[in-house]
Amino acid sequence: MDAATDEAADALLKMVEEPNPDAMPILWASDLGGVRPTIRSRCLAEWCPGSSDSDDPPGLLSADPAELAATILGGDPIDLARGIAADIAHAAATDPAAFLADPRWADAWSRLRPCLGRESKASIAHVLLGGPR
Repeated sequence: MDAATDEAADALLKMVEEPNPDAMPILWASDLGGVRPTIRSRCLAEWCPGSSDSDDPPGLLSADPAELAATILGGDPIDLARGIAADIAHAAATDPAAFLADPRWADAWSRLRPCLGRESKASIAHVLLGGPR
């Protein structure tokens, strides 16, 4: 968002002011101070740490299955869904070509999207651990 053109920011502001009730847009910015105040004031800011040098997806998407089970059992499903969405958004913003080339991201998003708004421990387990769609 901090690199958005004026035209893109104007269009986005309209979407943020008149949101679709069935959508949850996720906006990414490297520098929150570079985001228009009118957009920033209508959004929930969530800090996401930088990525590692690993080729694996960051955060929850690359964790060991045993660690994931403990995280899912002890975590809030909505917070976990936000963390997964943040991992996906960060990957897309950091290296779009690598993001598009890695099918794990599309697979994670295809599992997460239907869960948004209906988050449960079971749906988050499905997103993180895979299984049939």
